[in-house]
Amino acid sequence: MRNVNHLYKKSVAPNSLFQKFDTSKTILEAFSKEYSSAFVALNPFNKKVFTDKYDPIDRLELTFPLWETVSWKQVAAEMGFRNIQVLASAMTDHKSSLYRELKDYLDEKDLEWPVINEEVIPVETIIGVLKNTTGTGSKEVVKSYTQDIFSEDERTELKFEVPATGMFEAAKSLHYSSLILIPEVGIAILRPMKDDCPYTLILSQSENPIGKEFNPEGFEAGAWTKFYWWK
Repeated sequence: MRNVNHLYKKSVAPNSLFQKFDTSKTILEAFSKEYSSAFVALNPFNKKVFTDKYDPIDRLELTFPLWETVSWKQVAAEMGFRNIQVLASAMTDHKSSLYRELKDYLDEKDLEWPVINEEVIPVETIIGVLKNTTGTGSKEVVKSYTQDIFSEDERTELKFEVPATGMFEAAKSLHYSSLILIPEVGIAILRPMKDDCPYTLILSQSENPIGKEFNPEGFEAGAWTKFYWWK
């Protein structure tokens, strides 16, 4: 469980920091004024369990235990890719032969594509963060923003308390957003690029990335990690 007593609690304004970050910089450089660490959480592959007409998000408390994730490393190994960077490149380069090979592989294995172009944050990532930032006796006010955060005049905001709202109910609402802020514990969950983005950033005002605590597939952003780390 994350100890909020040892975290910085700066107030981060989404209409400034998250509208102006430069993707030509490294991830840590772009957010260094507010955040001390970052974890690159890979958007997961899931086995197809439900029909295309059924939305499992609607009844997440019942459907979530049925989800079965397949790791990036497994997919990369079975396709003969030397690392996950090659897999990320295949996922995002729609004109490449590797993209077509990946599409055929996912169809054959009955796997869902990870979130790449949808304006959503994977519920697996949201639930993992919430489980490790709630239950400390405090009432975290969670704020989420749609892609309109990049247009200050049109920004929309959803605000509520966790855990009073309930973990799955919160995840259902937060899923349809591009930025989630938990100011009380200095955490931000961000979809950093609008298009062709196969990962989610978990930013922390602590020097220890929160991703290490609930162990999603991914890696800690280092001093040289770029936003397009697979190129």
